[in-house]
Amino acid sequence: MLETRGHNAKQASALMAVPESSFSRMLNRPGSLVLAKGSLNRSARRRLNALGNGKKGKKPLVIIDSTLTGRRGKYVENVSFHRLGKKSVRGHKLINFVLYLDGEVVPLSVLAHYSREYCKNNGYTYKTENELVIEWLNWLHASNLFAKDDIKHLHFVCDAGYDAKKVQKAINRIGCHFTMCIKSSRLIEGLSIEEYFCRQRIIPWRSIRLFAEKDAKKMRKEYRIRIAPNVQLKGFGLVSAVYSEAKKRDGSKSKKYIVSSNTGLSGREIVEIYRDRWAIESWHKDMKQNHGYGDCRSTCFRAFEAHVNFCLTAYNLQRCNESGIPKPGTSITEYVGVRKLQDGAYTINQFNGVQRFKRAASEALADMTIRKVA
Repeated sequence: MLETRGHNAKQASALMAVPESSFSRMLNRPGSLVLAKGSLNRSARRRLNALGNGKKGKKPLVIIDSTLTGRRGKYVENVSFHRLGKKSVRGHKLINFVLYLDGEVVPLSVLAHYSREYCKNNGYTYKTENELVIEWLNWLHASNLFAKDDIKHLHFVCDAGYDAKKVQKAINRIGCHFTMCIKSSRLIEGLSIEEYFCRQRIIPWRSIRLFAEKDAKKMRKEYRIRIAPNVQLKGFGLVSAVYSEAKKRDGSKSKKYIVSSNTGLSGREIVEIYRDRWAIESWHKDMKQNHGYGDCRSTCFRAFEAHVNFCLTAYNLQRCNESGIPKPGTSITEYVGVRKLQDGAYTINQFNGVQRFKRAASEALADMTIRKVA
């Protein structure tokens, strides 16, 4: 729960005065992964109850996105090459499901993508990324994360990587809507969406301005959009399609094709919902830098998967604002200082407490002096 650059077993051993091997044994136990997933599920439910499931704010968004963690080593399990932009990364792929509500990010689940070799060695059935997402969607009703009446109010947001009719139908089957970016070759009204907007020149352009936060600063972004309501998306049904162009600082334009199954939304609302997908990218960066996401260096992938689930559990518990839990942003130095003050307050109330407290303070000062000289 403490913000620091590294959350590995070596640092935990120094902080808690427990041998480093104890943490490795804990993560490698057969039941650790089940315990970690159950802990994440319970912590997510606790935090959702604290937020109130969006009854007072905007409609809750469930953002689905994958992230890569680079790994090195000859004997690391479940390692394969994954495409990241124009380059490839050797490591693990993790699929994150988070709830975005009133500016808060709540991790719900994380699924690991197993390589074909790892599945073959462990007797698993290989599943693609989209198949894992569909399984999670079908499991949502049994997860107890949300009440049955609250699930229908969820709105799913995905990027073009999940542009598949099976995923879209699975979201529709549980009674929810989606907003996602689709590939330019996807067919609407019998034409690729790129060709459709090229031919339908009668659809007018509309300029919109949206505000977004980046590095604690508010930034204004300008878009121009064209919307085609109630068009037929091949393999799914009626959607609202939006062609969006955003201006970059260098003068170039980035274009996206966005569709939403909720045909009652305006073009501005669709672009605004899809823009909120960037919250998971900022969250990925924060988790990797400050909360130990992917800091486990165990060669066993089961231990790595348990470590990630425990990290997300700690993130949820820390933001429940309960007593006895460090507040967000607490550093190791602050935590150690508070622990020493707590130990001192306990010692001073014992028999000969003043003398014991003075002796402990002298030993601490002597230890600090020796470290400075060294």
